[in-house]
Amino acid sequence: ILKENLYTPLALNFGRLSAITTNETLWFRDQSPYKTLVEKVLPELITLLRTGKQKQIRIWSAACSTGQEPYSIAMCVQEVLSKLNYHVPAGAIEIIGTDISDSALQIARMARYNGLAMSRGMLPGYKEKYFDEQGTVWQIKPNLQAMVKFQKFNLQERLLGLGKFDIVFLRNVAIYFSDEFKEKLFKKIHTNLNPGGLLFIGSSESLNRYSTDYQLQEYGKCLYYQTKGGQQ
Repeated sequence: ILKENLYTPLALNFGRLSAITTNETLWFRDQSPYKTLVEKVLPELITLLRTGKQKQIRIWSAACSTGQEPYSIAMCVQEVLSKLNYHVPAGAIEIIGTDISDSALQIARMARYNGLAMSRGMLPGYKEKYFDEQGTVWQIKPNLQAMVKFQKFNLQERLLGLGKFDIVFLRNVAIYFSDEFKEKLFKKIHTNLNPGGLLFIGSSESLNRYSTDYQLQEYGKCLYYQTKGGQQ
């Protein structure tokens, strides 16, 4: 049970990509993007939801591997909802996790993690708060599991079928692609972001060489990107 998939742009089909993929993941990786979600981004979006200015919040976790990233996002959502004392209608907040690996997605959908997986990045108190202990494994609580949907998806495909998003997490994935593919991918993601939508990439990554469609934003120690021409 280990990190985001490392894609190879030379691979031409699902079978080969899946065969050469390496998975490695952990909860709340780098922490600062999740702190930004909890303290700034999600409160603003949920306020729009509460006031009827927005009907749904959609978040995409690309190359989600065995599910730690989208479930970490779901825990952030629940933290904010609890602080705001707000109960959202079913389906009002949707997190989509995609990956190319069938085996990784199977683990993600089961939402059951052993002690080793739970020890990698979990925030203090969150294991007891958001998981049920079942023998030697920990099961995500049903309300969080219901918030996250998983599907198989190759980042080399067109994104139209995924719909529009308010937030995209594409962290520590694009570094394994060619420069040409990065340019195409960031442009495709821009098309699938709502006006003012946000893109989170890895802490060592930058869009400087690959796209002018986004404006760099900063919150605390977190750098992220917002589509130009719109505010959330």
